[in-house]
Amino acid sequence: MLDFLTVVFDAELEFLKTQAKSFHLYAPDSVRTIWVVVNDNDSVAEKIDTAWWGGFAPKVRIVTRDYLKVPNYGTGWDSQQLCKLVAASRSQQIYCIVFDAKTWLVRELVPSDLFDGNGINIELQQIQPAFQDGWNFLVNEFGLKDPKQQLGPAGVPYIFRTDHIRELFTWVMSKYNQTFIEWYSKHSMYPTLITEFLTYSAWVYKSEGGYHSVSNNQPWQPVNIGRGEGFIFDEKFAEMSLPSTLTVSIHRDAYNELSETQKSQWATFLKEKRLD
Repeated sequence: MLDFLTVVFDAELEFLKTQAKSFHLYAPDSVRTIWVVVNDNDSVAEKIDTAWWGGFAPKVRIVTRDYLKVPNYGTGWDSQQLCKLVAASRSQQIYCIVFDAKTWLVRELVPSDLFDGNGINIELQQIQPAFQDGWNFLVNEFGLKDPKQQLGPAGVPYIFRTDHIRELFTWVMSKYNQTFIEWYSKHSMYPTLITEFLTYSAWVYKSEGGYHSVSNNQPWQPVNIGRGEGFIFDEKFAEMSLPSTLTVSIHRDAYNELSETQKSQWATFLKEKRLD
């Protein structure tokens, strides 16, 4: 059984409803707990109805940013990163799979696709230029021989091993005499600009002496269309129907860039997946 963790804010509550339906349809035997983390004012939590998850309703645990003691700092993206790490540290399952609200399952989640005898089934990714400064900082702080790669996929869903996160929190407290929240909220800002997935990757590399717990084989794929990427919809849409595609997402700003024909294609796709 797995824990799932999704971060949401007020403007994406409608997306969360669809995600809840996707869990009910495509992860019927895999869910232990669904953590819903509200990266917004506490009042937003009151708008969430666990009935959206159907039979999974008793497994839904809603927590707020304030409950996790995560400060409202930087942009929503910055506090979202910290919410993911802090909430995942509370999970008592071995693995916690991180989503955001606009990311939806479109086929059955088969645990053997995610894990096998060689470890977690994810590929290693090259460090993207936009994140190089953050990676360089972490390599120095953690005393790494730079592998020049991070754990994939590039975005969500992302698989955390929860004991790694708790060990990282303990290490930061011991080395810097401050909480992980204090340390991370400082270094996720300019000029160091670390991210949650860079930080996790660097820590796994340090704690394992390499990326030994991953297979570097990923038979599943997310297909995400980010902000400003509406122009690549046709290419990404073709990928969405591939058998390997586990999840899809379109940023709301990218959706607004689509033509009426493309919006119709998207609506038809969701109907075929029973997510309309």
